[in-house]
Amino acid sequence: MPSKPKTSRRETTPIEQAIIWAYHCDGLTYSQIVEATGHLKSTIATIVQRIKKSTASDKFSSKNQSGTPPKVDPRGERALLRHADQNPREPLATLGTPSKSGIQLSRKTVREILKRNGKARR
Repeated sequence: MPSKPKTSRRETTPIEQAIIWAYHCDGLTYSQIVEATGHLKSTIATIVQRIKKSTASDKFSSKNQSGTPPKVDPRGERALLRHADQNPREPLATLGTPSKSGIQLSRKTVREILKRNGKARR
């Protein structure tokens, strides 16, 4: 049985970050900011240090989240959808061949693309 996470992990909003930064600029200590905001001390320290290092004009916005790039580009996705519309009874395995979308795709990837675009398959 998986254990429960110790905290609910969520990203602090730009407004929360601005409030923390304002408290820091007013001269409050990290402990006083913890009492005022309810965030963890380590979270407050990380936010303050990141804002101090930041050279961007918008210091309170978060960076884009990393992750794997999409397997299929929009053009290949459109080609796959067009082929699926023209041949509705074709199995997922044959829709994943390179001739349909430009690259070899697994059945799972084809299913996800079709589902994301409202095309139900069995």
